[in-house]
Amino acid sequence: MLCGGTAQASSPTGRTSLDGLRIVLSWNAAEADLDSHLSYPDHHVYFERKISDDARLDVDDGARKSPETMTLLRKRAGYGYTYAVHDFGNRSRPEASALSRSGAQVSLYLGEQLLRSYPVPQNRPGNLWRVFRIDGEGRFQDIDRIDASTAQAERIDTELDRLDGAGDDAGGDEIEAGLAGPAAHANQRGEAAYRAGNLEGAVALYQQSIELDPDFALAYSNLGLAYVKLGRSAEAIWASRKAIALARGANATAIRAGAYYNIGKLFEEAGRYDEAMSNYLSAKREQTHPTYDKAIERVRGL
Repeated sequence: MLCGGTAQASSPTGRTSLDGLRIVLSWNAAEADLDSHLSYPDHHVYFERKISDDARLDVDDGARKSPETMTLLRKRAGYGYTYAVHDFGNRSRPEASALSRSGAQVSLYLGEQLLRSYPVPQNRPGNLWRVFRIDGEGRFQDIDRIDASTAQAERIDTELDRLDGAGDDAGGDEIEAGLAGPAAHANQRGEAAYRAGNLEGAVALYQQSIELDPDFALAYSNLGLAYVKLGRSAEAIWASRKAIALARGANATAIRAGAYYNIGKLFEEAGRYDEAMSNYLSAKREQTHPTYDKAIERVRGL
């Protein structure tokens, strides 16, 4: 679920990196001892390994205190990332239901934008809550399942690989939105607001369009461009990647090309020239345009 507004996470870490994601775990039960785990190829970030190349555990004082914050600093192309919450206090009691009664909630922030909020599933036995996955194309896949596990903390990554391999009903957004209806109308109003210079109004209307149709690639593409103009780079990259993943139909190549270009421009401005070049080349593969050629030559000379 896309959430509107500009709420801030209850985290001392503040803003993230250019394409970073903040994951905030909180809970109400005073006796709960919950831990964040992020697993991706050859890496496992948790309380004993707080820093990796792509992520870090920012807040974990080891005193069973909420909240706990993890930051995914960057998303590598082709890598899948799985985030889970482990009930460490009941690691030897996989049938316990304390996790589901803990009042736990996971909130995802990208820059100023609250992307998703997951309350823990209720009345479910188990001590391992698989919350979400980000696939190799940058798409969010909601898992939101509690499983019973006997794995110790250092083996949670292996357990997540096993459970993911067993399959579940999580899935990415795959279907292109229709070209008519309330979502398209909200997107058109957003485009009008953008042309009039009302960027905040445009963002609100694009978000409304996405709420009406979460698979609307064009609305995500427009949202990304509005975020670029507002200087909200992390949100712009997220929205542009969503547009790339969702684009279908006759306009798909144009949507993907424009989104790749916008991402490349942001990386170029940040001095991350390899990533800028990769996105400019992807834009050119989607669609030929002099702007893309100029961008490639410009970065090649840096």
